Amino acid sequence: MTPPGGRAAGVALGLGAGALWALAFVGPAQVEPFGAAEITLGRFLVFGLCSVVVLVVRRHDPRRRLDRVDRARIVGLGLAGNTAFFLLLAAAVAVAGSAPVALVIGALPVAMAVVGNLHRRTVRWAAIAGPALVIAAGIAAAGWAAAVDAGGSSVWGLALAGAALASWLVYGLVGATYLASRPDTDTVLWTSLLGVGTVVTLPAVGLLVVLDGPDATPDLDAWVALVAWSVVLGVGSSWVATWMWSRASVVVPVALLGMLIASETVFAVLYAAIVAGRVPPVAQLVGAALIVGGVTWGARASRERVPVTAAPA
Repeated sequence: MTPPGGRAAGVALGLGAGALWALAFVGPAQVEPFGAAEITLGRFLVFGLCSVVVLVVRRHDPRRRLDRVDRARIVGLGLAGNTAFFLLLAAAVAVAGSAPVALVIGALPVAMAVVGNLHRRTVRWAAIAGPALVIAAGIAAAGWAAAVDAGGSSVWGLALAGAALASWLVYGLVGATYLASRPDTDTVLWTSLLGVGTVVTLPAVGLLVVLDGPDATPDLDAWVALVAWSVVLGVGSSWVATWMWSRASVVVPVALLGMLIASETVFAVLYAAIVAGRVPPVAQLVGAALIVGGVTWGARASRERVPVTAAPA
């Protein structure tokens, strides 16, 4: 049983991870003329480098300590939650803009809460139904207002965002279920192993960079922006956020964990307003308040747990 202090710390870590992940909504637009492939490659090369340094310092050799199934799981999670997700997300932002994409990705908290509780029921449905509806209303208010404010969106961009959502849903559920079943997992090593697993998937992204380079010749400022955002996203949004999320996954039920992802939408709206240099519209502020209220309600409601039951095979 998770102590109350451990649950509260897990919630705080989940919210922090959302704040760092939200940077991915503004980063791709700051590195033009570079595109989704270049920022994806840069971000996860930095993530992989950080991870290798940690493994060397910890003297952990994954080739000796992991079997074939473990290695396949780590590479698969690295692909679904990092490379494929961010490549699809960055491409969607480039086509449709950050606000409409945030609206689509905003459906992830409710989707993960529902699917997670279907797969492994740890919270009563009555306890998460109300908070999930409030979060959904908040996401709709904040995201729809942002999409209208952005002046429309591309169907292709929204389709890419939907694919990104599905990819991360797989990552979130598989990873959280695995860690919840192994509460003694060293999350620093786990994070670093995911970083190495992600690097294994990067050759395909490198090929995209070679075949489809920038539309214009990048100047020095563009290169500086690419390197800077690669470091920010690789260290903060990848290594640190993955560690925070992994720690939260050990002590927070999957249903509540899904709700915590809603913080990403709140921070994405905030960051977009900062970049634009204006105060968010009233609808976005109301939406953010609903999301915060829904997550708080969900955190309180999830304290009443039920015996764990797995989904039927």
